[in-house]
Amino acid sequence: VSSSGGGGGGSHFIYLPLISRGPTTTAGGSDLVVLDITAAGSESSVTLCNAGTQVTPDAFWVDMYFNPNPAPPPLNRTWQSITPYGADWGVTQSLAPGESLTLTIGGPHYAGGSSSFPAGAQVYAYVDSINYDTTYGNILESNENNNVFGPVVSTAGVGGAAVSASGLTSWASLPER
Repeated sequence: VSSSGGGGGGSHFIYLPLISRGPTTTAGGSDLVVLDITAAGSESSVTLCNAGTQVTPDAFWVDMYFNPNPAPPPLNRTWQSITPYGADWGVTQSLAPGESLTLTIGGPHYAGGSSSFPAGAQVYAYVDSINYDTTYGNILESNENNNVFGPVVSTAGVGGAAVSASGLTSWASLPER
């Protein structure tokens, strides 16, 4: 700010603080969203999509929660930390803009889950759910406010042996859980 007139003239600078809401959106980029949850015991699945304009730049976790507390589940809370029933997947492949992916119990990317799922439960899914070093998951997306989907009601309770995590071959590119 410049001033002229009496009292010494010259320039004066006013410094204002930068005020930000945090990393809720970025221009362009990837945008991971859950499109659908099927919650029917061992047939449970999560369908997700990259609704953004760029390829996903990194690997990410997806968690499925049956009756989580709190609900909806917050960022950086694994299903194991807020409910006895759930599943998780480590997605290590890139998703192009518009590309969708269905994650199934025991299928590719499956990392593990509980050995039973209750019928009538409120079920949520969280895409890009875990990275304890950030406030946005592992991928900074164009919209961080659309990563949780649910609730849907589970339709079949199934017990039995746990399904092995046969689909996930490399943990190296995923954040620690």
